[in-house]
Amino acid sequence: MFSSLLPSSFSTIYTYASSYQWLVPIISKTIVYITTSIIVFITSLAVTIHIGPPWIRIYFSKGPLGLQKMNKISPKKHSICTVKNIKTIKEFLKTHSTSYRSCYTTLCKQVPKSMKNNHLTISQIHASKLSFSHFFVILSHERRNYNFLPFTFLISMMRFLSASLMIGTVDEFYTLDLNNNTKTLVAWSSSIVWHKCYRAMWFYQTNQAAKSKFFIWYATLRIAIERSILLPNVEYIDLGPSISKNVIQAKGKYGFDYIDNWYDICYHLHGEDDDSGGSKKHQTFQYDDSTLLPSVEMLISRH
Repeated sequence: MFSSLLPSSFSTIYTYASSYQWLVPIISKTIVYITTSIIVFITSLAVTIHIGPPWIRIYFSKGPLGLQKMNKISPKKHSICTVKNIKTIKEFLKTHSTSYRSCYTTLCKQVPKSMKNNHLTISQIHASKLSFSHFFVILSHERRNYNFLPFTFLISMMRFLSASLMIGTVDEFYTLDLNNNTKTLVAWSSSIVWHKCYRAMWFYQTNQAAKSKFFIWYATLRIAIERSILLPNVEYIDLGPSISKNVIQAKGKYGFDYIDNWYDICYHLHGEDDDSGGSKKHQTFQYDDSTLLPSVEMLISRH
């Protein structure tokens, strides 16, 4: 009766779907089983990493970093740049950027101005200390990319778990409410030092931060440059892969080449395989969960 009220094309679809209604409970149970299995697996993995020895967290981190053997077969391109013999950010921009004046104005004038005017402050925590407030920043960030909320939630949860199970330093960006003396997390990014390379990993910001043009992405870029100059033995900065052509071009403006042999340049150490195991596995990361990367807030807060 209902199908007679539909246009012919919809009536055909309705009739076809009705004839296979017996599959609905089977498909529903299968989806529930697969979802439950994934949740159990992820929960078990998270517990194992949190309570296990440090090398488990280090080994897991190599996956998102793109350093596993399976990632080396057909690696994604990364944006990289060298900081060899660079002493200051001005020298870095004069050496690598395509437009020194424009890049210097953004990083060294607009970033400090934005931090002052928007009462932004930066603090550091270990990646293992990520909380639900950091998850909600990811969720807000991903909702700009995906319209389907359940899928957005799933993607956000997977990204949150990946970030929290890795090693490294998380830079938190807060806005201060001077009237109520409260602060709100509006963005965060994480960074890892591996061998001779500074790897800028995750970056997420809320809709408020994105719409208000806080220049936080540029602040994280300046943090990467300033830290890499300060840290001993760091010779390269790796900003990772990008899907957006605009982001690739923005990185290129500051001197970062988008290439596919980034592993050989940044991470291969004296011809040794970093998957060789043994004590070297604990030496690959210069900073683990017991050591935070140095704060450079004072540097990026001034002109």
